[in-house]
Amino acid sequence: GLTLVAERAGSRSATLSLEGTAASSTRMDAIDDLVIRVSDEAFSRAPSNGSREFVFKVTFDGATLHVDSTRLKAAEDGSINTEATLTLSGASFAGESGRDLIADGALTLPGLPESVTASAIVSGASTATLHLSGSLGEAERPSFALAFADAAFDGTPAARVRGDGISGLGTLVIERDQQWREQLSGLRNEADLVERGAYSPSSFTAFDAARATAAETLANEESSDDELQAAFERLSRAARGLQIVGTPYRVLEAEEFDESSGAPLSPQTSAIGGVGVGSWIAYDGIDFADDLPARVKLRYSNHPSDSATDEFVEVRVGAVDGPVAARVDVETTGGWNEFQTAEATIDDPALLAGTNRIYFVFGGTPDPTQPNSWIVNLDWAQFLRTAEDGPEQTAPVRIEAETYDADNGNGLKKEGGDAPGGNVGGTWDGGQLDYADRSFGSEPLTHVTVSTSTRDERVGDNPRLEFYLDEVSDEARVGEVALPKTGGWGTYVETTAALDRSVSGEHTLIVVMRADEIEGQEFTYVSNLQWFEFGPEPREEPEADLEALNAAIESAEPLRAEEERYVSIDFAVFAAALDEASRVAGTAGIAQAEADEAQRVLALAAGQLEWKPVRQLPGLIARAEAVDPESHEPDLIDAVNEALETARAIGADSSYEEHVAAVDALTSALDALGGSDEPSADLDVSVQARTRAVAGDQYVSVSVTNNEDAAVDVVVETAYGSKSFAEVQPGDTASVSINSREGSIPAGEATVTVTGTSGDAQVTVEKTAAYEAAG
Repeated sequence: GLTLVAERAGSRSATLSLEGTAASSTRMDAIDDLVIRVSDEAFSRAPSNGSREFVFKVTFDGATLHVDSTRLKAAEDGSINTEATLTLSGASFAGESGRDLIADGALTLPGLPESVTASAIVSGASTATLHLSGSLGEAERPSFALAFADAAFDGTPAARVRGDGISGLGTLVIERDQQWREQLSGLRNEADLVERGAYSPSSFTAFDAARATAAETLANEESSDDELQAAFERLSRAARGLQIVGTPYRVLEAEEFDESSGAPLSPQTSAIGGVGVGSWIAYDGIDFADDLPARVKLRYSNHPSDSATDEFVEVRVGAVDGPVAARVDVETTGGWNEFQTAEATIDDPALLAGTNRIYFVFGGTPDPTQPNSWIVNLDWAQFLRTAEDGPEQTAPVRIEAETYDADNGNGLKKEGGDAPGGNVGGTWDGGQLDYADRSFGSEPLTHVTVSTSTRDERVGDNPRLEFYLDEVSDEARVGEVALPKTGGWGTYVETTAALDRSVSGEHTLIVVMRADEIEGQEFTYVSNLQWFEFGPEPREEPEADLEALNAAIESAEPLRAEEERYVSIDFAVFAAALDEASRVAGTAGIAQAEADEAQRVLALAAGQLEWKPVRQLPGLIARAEAVDPESHEPDLIDAVNEALETARAIGADSSYEEHVAAVDALTSALDALGGSDEPSADLDVSVQARTRAVAGDQYVSVSVTNNEDAAVDVVVETAYGSKSFAEVQPGDTASVSINSREGSIPAGEATVTVTGTSGDAQVTVEKTAAYEAAG
């Protein structure tokens, strides 16, 4: 019953197809020996000697049912009134159009809640409409199958029909409609009003990427609920993750860099490893303003038998090859787990003024006798103010618990990876750890601090650690620390105690664990151990001056009552900062540095707040200015122009109510136009801008990638010059570096004008790309 058709599809190809209706078309009727030969007459001239005989396989789907939607929607309250289309291929429904297969008993729906009523109306030989109405009741996400009887089909046994929802081969699902498109649209509209401002580069970059994904997902009318929900949750997480940029004097954790030179350099649990000659890491948005640092300090380790020589770390500004602010020479330590600090003076603090990307560039001379010539494992870096330099204090000695050289077994184990990210678990009363040949320095250390965690219901009574030097005896005992219960294995708490006698010099440290049994309790663990740190007597911190912090809190507190006036995402960051500031102000014995940091973050978060209509007006004005007056009735255009004039008149001293009225009026006027008031169609081009230094001059480099299917014309404009590109082809990138002829330049934007076609119309769009200050 089938006919083979070979249709010429050009000078070099032909399309083969089978037409008609096979006399028998079950899955068992497939063949794999259909031979097709192409004769000389098929060619315009003598063909090559290549094979012109081909063997094809022909298979049949058999009788198949397709359901246009296997995930049906109910309202959020469980009410349902929805339809799905059933389409047959390879078989036909029995009966006339209008027949109800369910009412006739030819179709049942196993699993469908009793509170839902169903019908399946035949609308043609191969189509029927399944209609569901009623309520899901208590069911959250019921599923059901399609169970057909032979009477449903015209001459085809029901057992031969396969496809969507048929018993044993999949089910249909009813989901309460979470309105993910509406939820995502609302969140995206709010997110579009958020500006970079004082947010940290890394958190805002993640937020901006999530915002772009939300826009792309919404623009696709075919996006599934799963895709919409995923985009909503990603944007929600990114919004919650927005953070105020950290103080430039914070500890810069090495593994939390914004960019790196890449492999073999890699982030580890609490450091970076794989650092070789020429490796680098960078941190964005380091803003010293005019509060300039005097020193930089690093905590690092390396290995005497696998390191380069003359090792150093350079602090460079703006670029990997930018000016050097400091060079820190690093000596070899006792091994990868033996961390120590090194520091250097900032040679020219003025290099760090303002906001910069800071690079830590690793260097040294490769040692031909060493297999890798690594530089360091870097734990952290920190800039230091001159004003904060107090009398030098004896450096503490930290011993990572998991670096022990011997133990007495019975379940003691190293967990969580290599130092400094691991810990010791499986502790018990009488457990012992030995740390051989550890140097405690030349100065007496009088106190010990331990970092420990517990799962409270599994820890014995009075958990504690005893410390000995070289042997376990009363004479060799140097101190004991009582350990707190912390609420969970992952919750580490630091506890400090005075030693019975000071320690110095080189010794084997012996740590003995103690805990008393609790009647009826199965386990008597002591604690998970993270590290022990021996140091001098802790300094007495002067009482913090909280006057400025309390004043900032008092000034910010009234804004809570005006939450609805602001962009909700910004306000959530502000509210968290205000809560933290209040906590700090109410904590006894708080350090001045912590109070100052809480005040700084609160001030920046409050500065991030701006009335929501202030952020809305520029976009509405742009929409109104793009309206084509020839496409609408004069009275509608008059209303837009009147609202636009009012919006343009709104100034910085206008009240909140005036801003709201201007937004409402312009929104209403634009909505009255219908959908044709939108600006001209966009062109899909990607724009990036950055700075780089060449021979002492700063350059602004701009690249424009054409993602359209047709060529576009591009004009790049900066404060230091412009460049035009004609007919940038699809997939190509136009790039230009414009010399500022200055040693340093402020942050700015490059403006890119792109002209191309969208549909049948020529379109011109303007895009911008920001670049950071440099030099």
